Amino acid sequence: FRYGGDLDLLYGGAAAHNRGMVEFCAGDPRLLPVGFVPLDDPERAERCLDEALALGCPAIWIPHGVPATTSPTHPVHDGIWARLQDADVPMVLHFGGNGSTQMALSYHNNGRDPGKDFAGGGENVRSKDFLNVHHDAENLLSCLVLDGTFEQFPGLRVGVIELGAGWVPNLLDGLDHAKRAFGRNEPELAKLRLDPSDYVRRQVRFNPWHFEDVGRLISWCGQDLFVFASDWPHPEGGRDPLGEFEASMDRAMVAAAGRRAFYHDNLAWLLGR
Repeated sequence: FRYGGDLDLLYGGAAAHNRGMVEFCAGDPRLLPVGFVPLDDPERAERCLDEALALGCPAIWIPHGVPATTSPTHPVHDGIWARLQDADVPMVLHFGGNGSTQMALSYHNNGRDPGKDFAGGGENVRSKDFLNVHHDAENLLSCLVLDGTFEQFPGLRVGVIELGAGWVPNLLDGLDHAKRAFGRNEPELAKLRLDPSDYVRRQVRFNPWHFEDVGRLISWCGQDLFVFASDWPHPEGGRDPLGEFEASMDRAMVAAAGRRAFYHDNLAWLLGR
């Protein structure tokens, strides 16, 4: 129902999804239902969010794909961010939330043997796709910072899930460089009271891939930005994510407080628990 262009189907499907997810998770307190709220129509999005919050969804998935008309930072969407902030509920971005897990298909038309994807099929992610899966999410986060949405809604929390985290150091540096380079000419940048990277540190958390060097990321960016996830039972979660993360933090000599932040505190903060 997500991609047909029929708004009645889209928001009817989202509402049904959210009811179904809450019901599915009701039997076990460890399961937390994540609601789905597409932003295609601002008024319907607000009603959809109100329903999801009333159902008790403790997090809301917002698609991060290229918007069709207006940016998510446009004032017509302020009602979404205000509701999430007031409800103390985070939004999450997730792999596939841009409508595609692949690069433009023309890049795959290379006259070469594509082989099978990592799951053994033909329509999943390959090496070149993997390098691109975070780009739209990075663009959305950059807009939320540079357009002042995080300034306007300081209680809005964001979790970036299953999109990796190796790109986060460049995001932090790039945002600060952007303000320094363009701050004189763009009036919205002058309204930012913090360094752009500090909005990310204050309001966003990231889930690294199991094979990423999380110890080095913590050393570079601090211990507050990253959260553990295994993605079990999916194969992209790895065979031993705990062992891989521990080995990485051992190499970087991450202290006990940093490990607790990674495994527990940062996610507890994200969920408001």
